[in-house]
Amino acid sequence: MNLGKVLPVCSACRCTPPEGLAGGIWFKGLFLCEDCLNNLSEWQENERPYLLLKESLAGLWRHHPAWRHHLAYGSKS
Repeated sequence: MNLGKVLPVCSACRCTPPEGLAGGIWFKGLFLCEDCLNNLSEWQENERPYLLLKESLAGLWRHHPAWRHHLAYGSKS
């Protein structure tokens, strides 16, 4: 039996922070490391982290269509 640790992988940079889960934020099946979270507003839309995060969010969107109601413009809760 393997008793190894399961560590998170950032959806943007695909790295695992040294602190594990404490080194970022887990949001609805996506993990963002602290470095990517801090640099998110500086990314350009052609940069690799931005494209990887966009791809991850698109997959999340496809697999959880009920969230569309809450994220779409003009939705009512």
